[in-house]
Amino acid sequence: MWRRMIRVTPALLTLLVVGVARADVILSDPNPQTSNGNWTAVIDPSYPSAGLYVLGTGNSYSRYDASGYLIHGFNHSETAGVYWGVGEKFITTYTPSGDGAIASVDYSMMARKGSYDGVRAALLIIQDGKYYRSAFHTLAQGTDSSLTAIGDTGLTASDFGEFVGKAYDYGTPADGSANFSSNPDFSASGSTIALGWLGHYDISLNDASASASAYLMTDSWSATIHQVPEPAAIWIGAMMATLALCRRGKTA
Repeated sequence: MWRRMIRVTPALLTLLVVGVARADVILSDPNPQTSNGNWTAVIDPSYPSAGLYVLGTGNSYSRYDASGYLIHGFNHSETAGVYWGVGEKFITTYTPSGDGAIASVDYSMMARKGSYDGVRAALLIIQDGKYYRSAFHTLAQGTDSSLTAIGDTGLTASDFGEFVGKAYDYGTPADGSANFSSNPDFSASGSTIALGWLGHYDISLNDASASASAYLMTDSWSATIHQVPEPAAIWIGAMMATLALCRRGKTA
């Protein structure tokens, strides 16, 4: 009878403890455009002209392609209480319950201002009808309008906070502030997630030399989803089954 001992190598020990890494899922668009079919504006359907949230203004946001950029324009007045938010949602979604639990997310985008006003941007996640964002990155007010890299790595579910996505909702308030105690579900039971970016303007970013609008001009966008490693037990079980078959073949 043929017998063989299984040697527990360092690599196998790592497999037993850590599990088997899954391939990253990358969503990207090197040149976002309203016309390329990859993007949908994320707005409050009750007030489509107002974006996701706006206070203190009856103006409408603008969204268009120009000079190779996807542009959000935020009209403003020179008074306090003006908060704008408009999102972009990528066409491809991800479902943790079917595609695998999420360990973390990286994102990057290249963006610039279109006026002296400052603007902010963050990674946007939509799940179960709720809106979540990462921490804002700010392109500060002033004359500098150079193309700037924005992004973060290793974002877990706790790095995203829920914010109000209802225009003219004065009670909550709908100003883009986020509750980082309310997070998306990255677990293996999580529902479908849409990703994109949130553009934001408020009066604190106003520049006295600016015109009547602030602009966020986006040149590229990418998000990388790092999946939770597959449980090692599945792979070890498959390995043992293979070894058992080999043993049967030797003893036949």
